[in-house]
Amino acid sequence: MCDKPISITLKEADKIIKMTRCAKVKLMVPFNPRFMIPLMKAKKDIEENKIGDLIYIYTISEYGKNPSLIKGFDTNWLFNPQKSGGGGFADTAPHGIDSLRWLVNSEVKTVYADIGNKIFPNLGVDDIGTVIIEFKNRVIGVLGAGWANPESYPTWLDIRYEILGTKGFIDVSKPYHDLAVYGKEKMVREYWWRNDVRMILDEFIDCIFEDRDP
Repeated sequence: MCDKPISITLKEADKIIKMTRCAKVKLMVPFNPRFMIPLMKAKKDIEENKIGDLIYIYTISEYGKNPSLIKGFDTNWLFNPQKSGGGGFADTAPHGIDSLRWLVNSEVKTVYADIGNKIFPNLGVDDIGTVIIEFKNRVIGVLGAGWANPESYPTWLDIRYEILGTKGFIDVSKPYHDLAVYGKEKMVREYWWRNDVRMILDEFIDCIFEDRDP
């Protein structure tokens, strides 16, 4: 199992994939949104035509905080494109791009992208980006991703999906289960267990025993 990206260059990624196939080794890149229960339910509703024909998906997947705010870890390599392959967009957007392809069930036809260094001027790499994707089945996907959240933001990550069909609308505002309790003097937020991580591991193990691709 290899976290994204497989490599920082397409040539090297293709080489790694070829080597694993020649060695008959299973290779899986875990894309968490495919295993988030609310998005799995949204995928099922789309396939069952509960919102009619799919027209448009807008997603923030994901906005995070600047990694330099992580305490106790050396994150300098993330700001070196020779080591990381990119900046904030490259770090956060792959999950969103994969989830759009998965939900839309079509391949990309055209792409418009605006990616740059807009929030942290001395970062040295991109920090945020927006992409508009037209799929071959004419569905439009819009993705925002990057290191956008300020230090005061209540959570590290912000992930949202708005899915529009001809007969309905799906709003996935919290793909991770969480609970906020508002009292007279303070608010307490409780995060639930991460089912997606366990389901990713189960999928990888099943692929090995069943001899199929992840």
